[in-house]
Amino acid sequence: MAAKKEKPTLQAIVAEELHRLLNHDEMVIQRIHQIAHQIPMRLDSSSPQKPETQQQKSSPVLPNPPSSQPLSLYEQSVRLLCLFEMEKWFRAKPYLFSGFLRQPKVVSAEEMQAILQQAVEEKLLSSTEITALGSAALLIKGKAMEGEEDQLLVIQLALHAEASDVERAFELTTFLRKLGLKAAPLVASPSFSSQARQLAKEIHVALLEDVLPISS
Repeated sequence: MAAKKEKPTLQAIVAEELHRLLNHDEMVIQRIHQIAHQIPMRLDSSSPQKPETQQQKSSPVLPNPPSSQPLSLYEQSVRLLCLFEMEKWFRAKPYLFSGFLRQPKVVSAEEMQAILQQAVEEKLLSSTEITALGSAALLIKGKAMEGEEDQLLVIQLALHAEASDVERAFELTTFLRKLGLKAAPLVASPSFSSQARQLAKEIHVALLEDVLPISS
């Protein structure tokens, strides 16, 4: 009698997804594009999920999660992996920020540690603010577009940017300004909600899109 095949666990599926993401960049870009347009609507919806039809199951946008696991947990895990891949993409290509800074470079872990240490020693930020600043996805340094003054860009990454992403970029920038550093906020995403665009215009947060090699 053949042994009963066990259903894959969430951890196994996420591990397999991570391996694929890290080794197939071209597929990753397409996956980011798909999730940016499909996942936000599914996660933000409060209505019960309708059963999938047989036609939908034949060509899913994402791999089917184990039925015993909450769908939102599975989707959020995939979103997180895609955000990690987006960060990797931008860290390898700091020149993508050349429209905002001259000679853009990624702030290293050592430089970030020095910034946080300054905040601790001078007691300019609360512990909550220091933790939030340390969790920023990406910081880019360079020269201001005019003059020779050093400037930082606080980069908030999103698969589909909402107003909350704009608010977070702005908030993290205020922490750096408290330390006496010249900084500006920027949100990078394949797509933006109308609310995100409006808020960015009101509080002067830069938006970066159309830089990932994906089709619309």
